Amino acid sequence: PPADLIFFDLYSPQILPELWSIETFQMIYDHSRTSGSTLMTYCSAPHVRTDLLLDGFFVGQGSRTKAKKETTIASNLASS
Repeated sequence: PPADLIFFDLYSPQILPELWSIETFQMIYDHSRTSGSTLMTYCSAPHVRTDLLLDGFFVGQGSRTKAKKETTIASNLASS
């Protein structure tokens, strides 16, 4: 079923790069709810953000955590 909220924190892109590919993010985008889905990840790598953008997500800086200075948040709607 379409997803409203996606927590995408598997292994890091260095350990399992195939899970952080344009193809993976396209599948996630295709299964996102058309009324608005949000993807959150601890990863803030520029290539991950670029791949999300290329697949149609709107991408921004996520909340800071104890362990991470910056995270990533993405949505399939600009207003989310």
